[in-house]
Amino acid sequence: MSQGHALSDDQVAGELRKMTAFIRQEALEKAREIQLKADEEFAIEKSKLVRQETAAIDSLYEKKFKQAAMSQQITRSTLANRTRLRVLSARQELLNDLFQQARDKISDVASKDAKKYQNVLKGLILEGLQLRRR
Repeated sequence: MSQGHALSDDQVAGELRKMTAFIRQEALEKAREIQLKADEEFAIEKSKLVRQETAAIDSLYEKKFKQAAMSQQITRSTLANRTRLRVLSARQELLNDLFQQARDKISDVASKDAKKYQNVLKGLILEGLQLRRR
């Protein structure tokens, strides 16, 4: 090697600084690229998870809404059935009272006047037959 091509210590140090600065700059750019790519992948994954969880929450609330509607329908049906049963029970009580009054009256007529009892019985039988013909 010739003397003209040899670098001084200062020149070597300067070249080393340039190379170090270049390598550092390349490393910083690569780190930024990696960070940008990581941020982008994070945003994509986050968005995917948010969509999945939103869908799961929507599904859960839809299921709960259907359960609440079903429960409300069951409650309405139960109340309607209770009301029907009360009406039927009241009707049955009235019929039982009517039948008891009729038995008491017939028993009263039978014990007081046998002839009148026979006429009432005959009339009731005829009325029953007429109703049956219709």
